[in-house]
This record gives sequence, C-alpha cells and structure tokens, in this order.
Amino acid sequence: MHEAAIVNILGGERLLGKNATTFDGFIAALKKGLPIKTLDALAGTLLLKRSEAVALLDIPPRTLARRKKEKKFTEGESNRLARIARITARATEAIGDSAKAARWLRAPNRALGGKIPLSVIMAENGLPEVEAVLGRIEHGIHS
Repeated sequence: MHEAAIVNILGGERLLGKNATTFDGFIAALKKGLPIKTLDALAGTLLLKRSEAVALLDIPPRTLARRKKEKKFTEGESNRLARIARITARATEAIGDSAKAARWLRAPNRALGGKIPLSVIMAENGLPEVEAVLGRIEHGIHS
C-alpha cells in the first residue's frame, strides 16, 4: 500500500506535510502524532459522522477534549487512525470506488461471520482477516 493513498485519506499533505508521502516521513508523522483534523478527513472518506469515527478509535470524550486542545493524537491513536486509513485505501483499490468501499467497510460481511470490517480491523489480529477477504474480492472470489 502506498503511503500517498493513506495520506490522502487522512487529509493529504496539507495536514500531514509533504514528507508524509514517503515511508519514513509517514512513520515520523505517526510518532509525532497526527493532527486532530485527520479524524474529520477519515470520517468524510468513510461517510461516517464524527462521533462514529471517534467510536472506532475508542477514545473517551474527556480524552478527545484533551487531544483537541493539544491539536494532535498520541502515537498509539495515530497508529489506529493509520490502520483504518490503510484498510480504507486497500478496500478502495479492491472494490474500485471509494463510496462503495466505505459502504463495504461499514456493513456486516458474510465472509467475516456477519461482523463489520471496520470493527474487525480494530481487534489485534483482525486486520489480516479483512485483508484476506479483500484479496479474494480482488481475485473475483466473492464470499
């Protein structure tokens, strides 16, 4: 997955800086903490309300209020945002349309036992499971 696609989902170079489109630059941006506005960019791409995007990150309201004052997320929170952006980019690539990919990521999926892909990827070992389903989609094996 190219960092540029992930950076675009998170608000583009405008929010993350030009260096974020390289692997090392993206890692540096995550360590520094992604800007709070990346949450709105991600929510927009996934056609989610901001509150739904916050729920994905599992950040309590008081913590989110602190992050707003600091204007950035912690490294761990930034990594969770990047995980969601990465699978969003992969789904868009596999499905071929960002709106269809957003709907796919938010809907119960039979291949995942009726679970919602965005929820599955937040589990520790869930990302490979969702990536496997996307791989089958890319190869025309719909389940």
